[in-house]
Amino acid sequence: MNETKKKVYFLSGTMCNEKLWQEVFALSSSIETVYIDTTSATSFDEIDKIIDNSIENDAILVGFSMGAFAALHYTIHFPKKVSKLILLAVDSEGLNDQEIALRKSTIKFLEKHSYKGIATLRIEQFLHPKHYSNENIVKVIKEMDRVLGKEVLLRQLIATSFRQSLTDRLHEVKVPTLLLSGEADALISIESMKLMQEKIPNAIHFTIEETGHMLPLEQPMEVIYSIEDFVD
Repeated sequence: MNETKKKVYFLSGTMCNEKLWQEVFALSSSIETVYIDTTSATSFDEIDKIIDNSIENDAILVGFSMGAFAALHYTIHFPKKVSKLILLAVDSEGLNDQEIALRKSTIKFLEKHSYKGIATLRIEQFLHPKHYSNENIVKVIKEMDRVLGKEVLLRQLIATSFRQSLTDRLHEVKVPTLLLSGEADALISIESMKLMQEKIPNAIHFTIEETGHMLPLEQPMEVIYSIEDFVD
């Protein structure tokens, strides 16, 4: 008799959609993957509502980058709805000063100019050097960016750039939590995620090698194995 697979809910990051998880979903075998689209939201409170309307009780949440921050935000505010939490490439402090400055300048530029798509140099900031020339990964990043477009980019940048730190509330996260870092993530340091591990009572942390910020695209097999092992 086949056991019912556990539902696991996935959230993407800024200018990412379900394509971010396509390889992860294709490799999954022991879970039922459910994608939650939050691109219509204009704040983390709105994202909370979208998550709340999408999940069942005792939900297992997986979030990447901005989506991980959103999953953490939701878990802190609705602790009884989540049973396990899996966070990829996230800092509970939010964005570093350099990334905030870049986003501010991007918002100002986009408000006055057309958007011609994500630049190659920006893509390389997200990847391990080994993957700069990986056409499949680059293609997916460009395709997600093209499909979502300027309107979503502006909305997400404005809504999520100035996020209030959740660090002082990490002790409120009582559910088992898995933190995954990229070895060469230029946006989120391994040290910041280790600090999160220390503050969350029931958390474990792993670093995935040969990976930058885009863990689900760069190392989908390592990501899904880590998730399924943790869920089981």
